[in-house]
Amino acid sequence: MPPAATETAGQVASQPVAFNADSLLKAIQQFGLPLVMLGFILWWAKNDLVQPLLDAHFQVIGKIVEGQQDHSEKLDNIGDKLDELIRINK
Repeated sequence: MPPAATETAGQVASQPVAFNADSLLKAIQQFGLPLVMLGFILWWAKNDLVQPLLDAHFQVIGKIVEGQQDHSEKLDNIGDKLDELIRINK
C-alpha cells in the first residue's frame, strides 16, 4: 500500500464510531438487520463482559508478580543471612 493509503486507513480506524439513526438505518439496509444486531451484541459483549474480566485477570496477574518479587527478595535476604552465619562459624 502507498504511504498515503495507510495513513488514511489508520486515521479512519482511530475515529470513534458514532451511532445515530441515519447511520444505523444505512447499516441495516447494507448488511441486514441480523448482521447489525450481531455486531451490536458482539460490541456489547466485548465492552461489558470480556473487558471487565480481562481487567480483573490482569489485576490478579499483577498481584501474583508482586508477590513473587517480594518472595524472591525475602529468599535473597535469607541467603545473605545464611552466608553471614557460615562466615561467622568458620
